Amino acid sequence: MKVISQEPVSSAIVGTASGNGMVVVCGGAVIDCIARPYDGTQIGASRTSLPGEAKVALGGVGRNIADVISRLGGKTQLVSVVGNDDSGRQLIQASRDMHIGVEEISCLDAARTATYTALLDGTGELVGAIADMSIFDMLTPSVVDKAAASLSKASLVICDANLQAATLQQVLLRSSSTKVPVWFEPVSTAKAPRCRCKCSWHLISPNMDELFAILGKSPEPVWKPTVSDKASAKVQFPVIVQDLIAEVFQCGIAENILLSLGPRGVVLGLSKLPERIYLPPSSFEIGVDALIASTDDKSQVPPLSVSVELLELGSGKGLWYRLNQPMAAVKDVTGAGDALLAGTAYAFTSGQPLERAVIAGMLCAHLTLLSDGAVSSSVTASLFARFVVPILSQSRL
Repeated sequence: MKVISQEPVSSAIVGTASGNGMVVVCGGAVIDCIARPYDGTQIGASRTSLPGEAKVALGGVGRNIADVISRLGGKTQLVSVVGNDDSGRQLIQASRDMHIGVEEISCLDAARTATYTALLDGTGELVGAIADMSIFDMLTPSVVDKAAASLSKASLVICDANLQAATLQQVLLRSSSTKVPVWFEPVSTAKAPRCRCKCSWHLISPNMDELFAILGKSPEPVWKPTVSDKASAKVQFPVIVQDLIAEVFQCGIAENILLSLGPRGVVLGLSKLPERIYLPPSSFEIGVDALIASTDDKSQVPPLSVSVELLELGSGKGLWYRLNQPMAAVKDVTGAGDALLAGTAYAFTSGQPLERAVIAGMLCAHLTLLSDGAVSSSVTASLFARFVVPILSQSRL
């Protein structure tokens, strides 16, 4: 790292987005059904039926990302496919109501709208899920070609792995001609390897299991001691994770990586160091009790408390945004990764460098974990202005 500056510099130096701030999201629009037991002490698979509740909501990784960006005040356009059925029409209308651009959503007669059915345990952790996503096989390169005008005007394009490899490659090719950065969200371990295209992504956003899958490796434990010591300041960042991120760079898969570590926080890996880099504060805390008005016992709502540490990643550098106070339990993990990427994308297209944009993403993910459903109603434009902008205005050596 050569210079750390608080002075404005060109977007080409610090890696911020340019253009009109529009984010085009290419990916899934889905009807979610999320079921969980009433018993909050039930952990893992019960292997029997339990009293509980099932909630139906709008979802899909791409649609969730567009929804969060829109709630923050950003401009979005969704490129997707739905069936010509009640669910499809509901998705289009609800997206329009959220001020998400729907002109590039194709309504197909010979297909059913995608569904995602998830079972959570009593703590809100995912036990298992079934994704009926066959309709996305029809999200072909020709659909991308029809959206060429929107793609060319975007400040950022985000693709989720519901797109087939050929379609992902087509997005990359079209965006590279206009020099628009393209991000990739892996969705699942089964679909994550689709990111291995002929062109590099500007950024990919896997979790640990998805990172192993992208690199064609079997997943293995990386933390010692185990999660029981997840809040310990003595825990060192695993060398194996540093090596995996460095391998992503060496293989040319992506220029940057936003790696979700669950209770351990987030890592931002940068393969190409800019001449000037904006570092976030070495530590910061955002109290969320005032934001979650529906929470009865606010003393049980942890703040977002983060320490930022520098990592060596081969020829690149990384920032570990380590959670100082991980949540003991969450309401629902569904959509947290989508919110992380969406908040980061919004801040990035608002002019923030990646190093700081991650903070906005972490707050959105934090609020999503405390909410029922894939998108938190607590994520708003005023939230960004009140709690994230003051932190983004700081820098450090």
